[in-house]
Amino acid sequence: MAERKFTPFRWLFLPSGRQSGVLIATSAAGRARKVVAEIDFSALDEDEAHANATLICNAPDLYEALSDLLFICDQKGGADEPEEVRVARKILAKARGEG
Repeated sequence: MAERKFTPFRWLFLPSGRQSGVLIATSAAGRARKVVAEIDFSALDEDEAHANATLICNAPDLYEALSDLLFICDQKGGADEPEEVRVARKILAKARGEG
């Protein structure tokens, strides 16, 4: 399995105004903080902006869950993978910057 290159830890969104905010990564203990991205919502309505920030914040967890599911698929083996598994592999490679 390829090593992840993205910032580890839990990601949180902190609004810094009505139309912007920052995405930060915090360690499990909450002591270490690193800015991952700055987000500008000026072209979006508030609900859409919040939904986008929530999705981005959960991207590391989604990556780990998909990696775990594909690991289980690898353990079960089988030459005939469903199309959904092949698509999941491509998406994970793309998230790693390989595709």
